[in-house]
Amino acid sequence: MTGKLLSVVVGLVFDDDGRVLIQQRTEPPEIAGQWEFPGGKIEPDELPEAAVARELAEEIDVAVLSSEPFMRVRHAYPGKTVMLEVLEVTRWSGAARGLEGQAVTWAKISELDDFTMLAANEVMVKALKRRQAQQQGVD
Repeated sequence: MTGKLLSVVVGLVFDDDGRVLIQQRTEPPEIAGQWEFPGGKIEPDELPEAAVARELAEEIDVAVLSSEPFMRVRHAYPGKTVMLEVLEVTRWSGAARGLEGQAVTWAKISELDDFTMLAANEVMVKALKRRQAQQQGVD
């Protein structure tokens, strides 16, 4: 483990066409311009489901109606390690727009390689691609 451990929640939000919502970081400078799935820090004594609802309302104007665990990711950055609680948002409403000045876009899973994603998000991208391949193999 490197430095401080931060607990973070990530929300995977999909539209009716199966595209996933990503947002572009505006800060800190060393990662500004990179893309990520929306989310943020989990407050002390806050459940991941509550944190994802709060963070997505604050960041992208989305009301989370239901979510379920997708995966957990531990990633070390210089000076800190993040434990990401990744939740798939199964029902939501709202505008899906950047409320903090960040760009947001909907991307097909197959298009995610076209974006420079934060390093911690790469494991999630791989998991989404695996799941999509398994679903397509079943159909």
